[in-house]
Amino acid sequence: MALLLTGMGSDGAAGMVALREAGAVTIAESEQSCVVFGMPAEAIARGGATHVASLLSMPNLIAESFKKRPAARAVSRTA
Repeated sequence: MALLLTGMGSDGAAGMVALREAGAVTIAESEQSCVVFGMPAEAIARGGATHVASLLSMPNLIAESFKKRPAARAVSRTA
């Protein structure tokens, strides 16, 4: 899971796209709660955001995303 919060530039947007392509849940902060919407806007425009959410709604979205993911499998180790 990755979150991209308020900020300028586009370096974080490239990372979000790579994470989403790798299967991560990615959340970009919405314009309504951003101080500077530059980087989240760029991530959204590039298709890097699975979700767009306000800062206040992110905790619930994070919890719901983890509930939907399959449980981790135990890896057996033999020496």
